[in-house]
Amino acid sequence: MELARFIGAALEDILYMLTFSIINGFIILGVFYFAIHILPHIIRFVTPIVSPPLSRVSHAVSRLQRPRSFTLAMQPLGPVPSETYHTAFLLAQVMPVDLIPGVLDMAGFWLDVPLASRTCPITVIETTAGLEYLAVDLPETFPAKGLRSLTFTVTSKDQGWGWDNHFFNTYMNSHTWFEVVVYPSNSGPSTASSRPRLPVARKIITNVHAGREYKTHTVRWSHDDKDEEIGKLVRSIRGGTRIALTVWAHYPAWVNDVRSARIDCQVNAVRKM
Repeated sequence: MELARFIGAALEDILYMLTFSIINGFIILGVFYFAIHILPHIIRFVTPIVSPPLSRVSHAVSRLQRPRSFTLAMQPLGPVPSETYHTAFLLAQVMPVDLIPGVLDMAGFWLDVPLASRTCPITVIETTAGLEYLAVDLPETFPAKGLRSLTFTVTSKDQGWGWDNHFFNTYMNSHTWFEVVVYPSNSGPSTASSRPRLPVARKIITNVHAGREYKTHTVRWSHDDKDEEIGKLVRSIRGGTRIALTVWAHYPAWVNDVRSARIDCQVNAVRKM
Protein backbone atom coordinates (compact mmCIF):
# COMPACT_ATOMS: atom_id res chain seq x y z
CA MET A 1 0.00 0.00 0.00
CA GLU A 2 2.82 2.37 0.86
CA LEU A 3 4.43 1.72 -2.53
CA ALA A 4 1.13 2.31 -4.33
CA ARG A 5 0.61 5.64 -2.53
CA PHE A 6 4.17 6.67 -3.32
CA ILE A 7 3.77 5.85 -7.02
CA GLY A 8 0.42 7.66 -7.13
CA ALA A 9 1.89 10.79 -5.56
CA ALA A 10 4.82 10.71 -7.99
CA LEU A 11 2.49 10.39 -10.98
CA GLU A 12 0.43 13.32 -9.72
CA ASP A 13 3.59 15.44 -9.45
CA ILE A 14 4.69 14.47 -12.95
CA LEU A 15 1.23 15.20 -14.38
CA TYR A 16 1.21 18.59 -12.65
CA MET A 17 4.64 19.49 -14.04
CA LEU A 18 3.69 18.40 -17.57
CA THR A 19 0.47 20.42 -17.42
CA PHE A 20 2.33 23.48 -16.14
CA SER A 21 4.97 23.19 -18.90
CA ILE A 22 2.35 22.81 -21.64
CA ILE A 23 0.42 25.86 -20.41
CA ASN A 24 3.61 27.93 -20.28
CA GLY A 25 4.51 26.80 -23.78
CA PHE A 26 1.13 27.88 -25.15
CA ILE A 27 1.43 31.25 -23.41
CA ILE A 28 4.88 31.88 -24.94
CA LEU A 29 3.67 30.85 -28.40
CA GLY A 30 0.66 33.13 -28.01
CA VAL A 31 2.84 36.11 -27.09
CA PHE A 32 5.11 35.61 -30.11
CA TYR A 33 2.14 35.14 -32.45
CA PHE A 34 0.58 38.35 -31.16
CA ALA A 35 3.85 40.28 -31.54
CA ILE A 36 4.50 39.04 -35.07
CA HIS A 37 1.05 38.82 -36.68
CA ILE A 38 -1.35 41.05 -34.73
CA LEU A 39 0.52 43.86 -33.01
CA PRO A 40 1.95 45.40 -36.22
CA HIS A 41 -1.57 45.78 -37.67
CA ILE A 42 -2.90 47.33 -34.45
CA ILE A 43 -0.10 49.86 -34.36
CA ARG A 44 -0.93 51.12 -37.86
CA PHE A 45 -4.32 52.25 -36.58
CA VAL A 46 -2.93 53.94 -33.50
CA THR A 47 -2.23 57.66 -33.53
CA PRO A 48 1.47 58.17 -34.31
CA ILE A 49 3.57 58.94 -31.29
CA VAL A 50 6.95 60.57 -30.99
CA SER A 51 9.42 57.82 -30.35
CA PRO A 52 13.00 58.27 -29.21
CA PRO A 53 15.63 57.70 -31.89
CA LEU A 54 16.89 54.14 -32.16
CA SER A 55 20.54 53.79 -31.29
CA ARG A 56 21.28 51.82 -34.45
CA VAL A 57 19.34 51.20 -37.64
CA SER A 58 20.20 49.57 -40.94
CA HIS A 59 23.11 51.22 -42.73
CA ALA A 60 21.70 50.07 -46.04
CA VAL A 61 19.23 52.95 -46.24
CA SER A 62 21.77 55.73 -45.84
CA ARG A 63 24.09 54.07 -48.35
CA LEU A 64 21.54 53.16 -51.00
CA GLN A 65 19.17 56.12 -50.94
CA ARG A 66 21.48 58.36 -52.90
CA PRO A 67 20.02 61.34 -54.79
CA ARG A 68 18.57 60.22 -58.11
CA SER A 69 15.97 61.41 -60.56
CA PHE A 70 13.31 58.73 -61.01
CA THR A 71 10.82 59.14 -63.82
CA LEU A 72 8.89 56.01 -62.78
CA ALA A 73 7.12 55.80 -59.46
CA MET A 74 8.31 53.09 -57.10
CA GLN A 75 5.50 50.85 -55.89
CA PRO A 76 5.89 50.64 -52.08
CA LEU A 77 5.70 47.15 -50.59
CA GLY A 78 6.46 47.62 -46.91
CA PRO A 79 5.44 50.09 -44.18
CA VAL A 80 6.90 53.59 -44.11
CA PRO A 81 9.97 54.04 -41.87
CA SER A 82 8.02 55.93 -39.19
CA GLU A 83 5.67 52.96 -38.74
CA THR A 84 8.63 50.60 -38.39
CA TYR A 85 10.37 52.75 -35.77
CA HIS A 86 7.15 53.34 -33.81
CA THR A 87 6.55 49.60 -33.79
CA ALA A 88 10.09 48.97 -32.56
CA PHE A 89 9.63 51.53 -29.79
CA LEU A 90 6.39 49.94 -28.57
CA LEU A 91 7.86 46.44 -28.69
CA ALA A 92 10.76 47.67 -26.56
CA GLN A 93 8.26 48.31 -23.76
CA VAL A 94 7.17 44.66 -23.56
CA MET A 95 10.12 42.50 -24.66
CA PRO A 96 13.93 42.41 -24.60
CA VAL A 97 15.42 44.72 -27.21
CA ASP A 98 17.64 41.94 -28.57
CA LEU A 99 14.53 40.14 -29.85
CA ILE A 100 12.98 43.15 -31.61
CA PRO A 101 15.04 43.08 -34.88
CA GLY A 102 14.14 39.43 -35.41
CA VAL A 103 10.44 40.03 -34.70
CA LEU A 104 10.29 42.98 -37.10
CA ASP A 105 12.12 40.97 -39.76
CA MET A 106 9.71 38.02 -39.48
CA ALA A 107 6.75 40.43 -39.62
CA GLY A 108 8.01 41.93 -42.90
CA PHE A 109 8.86 45.39 -41.57
CA TRP A 110 11.34 46.15 -44.35
CA LEU A 111 12.37 49.41 -45.98
CA ASP A 112 11.67 50.09 -49.66
CA VAL A 113 14.83 51.34 -51.38
CA PRO A 114 15.02 52.45 -55.05
CA LEU A 115 18.15 51.25 -56.80
CA ALA A 116 18.02 52.32 -60.45
CA SER A 117 15.55 53.54 -63.06
CA ARG A 118 15.66 54.41 -66.75
CA THR A 119 13.19 55.78 -69.26
CA CYS A 120 14.82 55.59 -72.68
CA PRO A 121 12.98 53.98 -75.62
CA ILE A 122 15.18 51.51 -77.48
CA THR A 123 14.67 48.55 -79.79
CA VAL A 124 16.70 45.35 -79.70
CA ILE A 125 16.84 42.79 -82.50
CA GLU A 126 18.61 39.46 -82.87
CA THR A 127 21.95 41.01 -83.79
CA THR A 128 21.94 43.29 -80.71
CA ALA A 129 20.43 40.76 -78.28
CA GLY A 130 21.86 40.79 -74.76
CA LEU A 131 22.13 44.57 -74.58
CA GLU A 132 22.38 45.85 -71.00
CA TYR A 133 19.54 48.32 -70.51
CA LEU A 134 19.81 49.03 -66.78
CA ALA A 135 22.32 48.15 -64.05
CA VAL A 136 23.17 48.98 -60.45
CA ASP A 137 26.33 48.41 -58.40
CA LEU A 138 25.61 47.84 -54.72
CA PRO A 139 27.98 49.82 -52.47
CA GLU A 140 30.65 47.88 -50.61
CA THR A 141 29.02 48.97 -47.34
CA PHE A 142 25.81 47.10 -48.19
CA PRO A 143 25.12 44.97 -45.08
CA ALA A 144 25.71 41.24 -45.45
CA LYS A 145 22.43 39.28 -45.44
CA GLY A 146 20.51 42.57 -45.33
CA LEU A 147 18.65 42.14 -48.64
CA ARG A 148 15.08 40.87 -48.37
CA SER A 149 13.72 41.29 -51.90
CA LEU A 150 14.49 42.57 -55.39
CA THR A 151 11.77 43.96 -57.67
CA PHE A 152 12.15 44.37 -61.43
CA THR A 153 9.64 46.46 -63.41
CA VAL A 154 9.73 46.66 -67.20
CA THR A 155 7.46 48.39 -69.72
CA SER A 156 7.84 46.96 -73.22
CA LYS A 157 6.30 45.17 -76.19
CA ASP A 158 7.44 43.25 -79.25
CA GLN A 159 7.10 44.23 -82.93
CA GLY A 160 3.29 44.03 -82.69
CA TRP A 161 2.68 41.52 -85.46
CA GLY A 162 3.44 37.92 -86.35
CA TRP A 163 2.51 34.89 -88.41
CA ASP A 164 0.93 32.56 -85.83
CA ASN A 165 -2.27 34.45 -85.08
CA HIS A 166 -3.48 31.76 -82.66
CA PHE A 167 -0.60 32.81 -80.35
CA PHE A 168 -1.49 36.51 -80.46
CA ASN A 169 -1.97 38.18 -77.05
CA THR A 170 -0.46 35.19 -75.24
CA TYR A 171 3.03 34.46 -73.95
CA MET A 172 3.39 31.33 -76.06
CA ASN A 173 6.07 31.22 -78.76
CA SER A 174 7.16 34.73 -77.86
CA HIS A 175 10.80 35.32 -78.81
CA THR A 176 11.51 38.62 -77.02
CA TRP A 177 12.35 38.60 -73.33
CA PHE A 178 14.43 40.03 -70.47
CA GLU A 179 17.06 38.52 -68.22
CA VAL A 180 18.62 39.56 -64.93
CA VAL A 181 22.36 39.05 -64.62
CA VAL A 182 23.95 39.03 -61.15
CA TYR A 183 27.71 39.62 -61.13
CA PRO A 184 29.09 38.36 -57.77
CA SER A 185 31.24 40.60 -55.67
CA ASN A 186 34.98 40.06 -56.09
CA SER A 187 35.42 40.71 -52.38
CA GLY A 188 33.60 37.51 -51.41
CA PRO A 189 35.37 34.47 -49.96
CA SER A 190 37.33 32.44 -52.47
CA THR A 191 36.28 28.91 -53.32
CA ALA A 192 38.35 25.79 -52.77
CA SER A 193 39.55 25.93 -56.36
CA SER A 194 40.23 29.68 -56.11
CA ARG A 195 38.26 30.27 -59.30
CA PRO A 196 36.28 33.51 -59.64
CA ARG A 197 32.53 33.07 -59.39
CA LEU A 198 30.71 33.42 -62.70
CA PRO A 199 27.74 35.73 -63.34
CA VAL A 200 24.29 34.21 -62.89
CA ALA A 201 21.62 34.95 -65.53
CA ARG A 202 17.91 34.32 -65.06
CA LYS A 203 15.08 34.89 -67.54
CA ILE A 204 12.36 36.93 -65.81
CA ILE A 205 9.96 38.50 -68.34
CA THR A 206 8.60 37.60 -71.78
CA ASN A 207 6.69 40.04 -73.98
CA VAL A 208 3.15 39.33 -75.11
CA HIS A 209 3.20 37.68 -78.53
CA ALA A 210 2.42 40.30 -81.22
CA GLY A 211 1.29 42.79 -78.60
CA ARG A 212 0.55 46.20 -80.04
CA GLU A 213 0.35 48.04 -76.71
CA TYR A 214 3.12 48.55 -74.18
CA LYS A 215 2.65 46.35 -71.13
CA THR A 216 4.25 46.69 -67.70
CA HIS A 217 5.47 43.52 -66.02
CA THR A 218 6.72 43.28 -62.44
CA VAL A 219 8.77 40.40 -61.02
CA ARG A 220 9.76 40.14 -57.36
CA TRP A 221 12.51 37.94 -55.98
CA SER A 222 12.48 37.20 -52.24
CA HIS A 223 15.08 35.90 -49.82
CA ASP A 224 12.65 33.09 -48.97
CA ASP A 225 11.34 32.64 -52.51
CA LYS A 226 9.38 29.51 -53.41
CA ASP A 227 12.02 28.94 -56.07
CA GLU A 228 14.92 27.77 -53.92
CA GLU A 229 17.53 28.82 -56.49
CA ILE A 230 16.20 32.39 -56.54
CA GLY A 231 16.06 32.53 -52.75
CA LYS A 232 19.63 31.32 -52.55
CA LEU A 233 20.71 33.90 -55.13
CA VAL A 234 19.07 36.78 -53.24
CA ARG A 235 20.65 35.70 -49.97
CA SER A 236 24.08 35.58 -51.65
CA ILE A 237 23.97 39.22 -52.77
CA ARG A 238 26.30 41.51 -50.85
CA GLY A 239 28.13 44.80 -51.26
CA GLY A 240 30.00 45.05 -54.54
CA THR A 241 27.47 42.92 -56.45
CA ARG A 242 26.36 44.23 -59.85
CA ILE A 243 22.76 43.61 -60.94
CA ALA A 244 21.94 44.17 -64.62
CA LEU A 245 18.81 43.91 -66.77
CA THR A 246 19.48 42.69 -70.32
CA VAL A 247 17.22 42.76 -73.39
CA TRP A 248 16.83 39.84 -75.80
CA ALA A 249 15.28 39.01 -79.18
CA HIS A 250 15.60 35.85 -81.25
CA TYR A 251 14.97 35.17 -84.95
CA PRO A 252 14.77 37.77 -87.74
CA ALA A 253 11.88 40.25 -87.61
CA TRP A 254 11.44 39.88 -83.86
CA VAL A 255 11.93 43.21 -82.06
CA ASN A 256 12.04 43.93 -78.33
CA ASP A 257 10.71 47.47 -77.94
CA VAL A 258 11.62 48.76 -74.47
CA ARG A 259 10.24 51.97 -73.02
CA SER A 260 11.35 51.93 -69.37
CA ALA A 261 12.61 49.79 -66.49
CA ARG A 262 13.52 50.05 -62.84
CA ILE A 263 15.12 47.97 -60.09
CA ASP A 264 14.08 48.31 -56.44
CA CYS A 265 14.83 46.39 -53.26
CA GLN A 266 13.78 45.90 -49.68
CA VAL A 267 16.20 45.72 -46.75
CA ASN A 268 15.67 44.87 -43.08
CA ALA A 269 14.97 48.13 -41.33
CA VAL A 270 16.31 47.51 -37.81
CA ARG A 271 19.41 45.39 -37.27
CA LYS A 272 20.34 46.42 -33.72
CA MET A 273 18.86 48.58 -30.96
